[in-house]
Amino acid sequence: MLNGHPEEVPERYEQASPIKLLPLGIQQVLIHGSLDINVPIGISHQYKNAADRAGDHVKMVELPSAEHFKLIDPNSEEWPVIVKETMALLG
Repeated sequence: MLNGHPEEVPERYEQASPIKLLPLGIQQVLIHGSLDINVPIGISHQYKNAADRAGDHVKMVELPSAEHFKLIDPNSEEWPVIVKETMALLG
């Protein structure tokens, strides 16, 4: 998506980094599986803390039994949480 690795095009990664774009000025919900080995949950915690400090309203929902891909699987037991939180965010 950024047409190169971070070492090759660091400025693109800097410009696309959500944490670097704070504050966004919109409500956000982070839904993260505790068992995610692709994106460690600490990244979401860091983002939430930075967003809170920047004045954004961010809700963090941690799913203790979910790994990375369960969050996009409509057949997973976590899917109702995804739908509920998305609908709540949309109002």
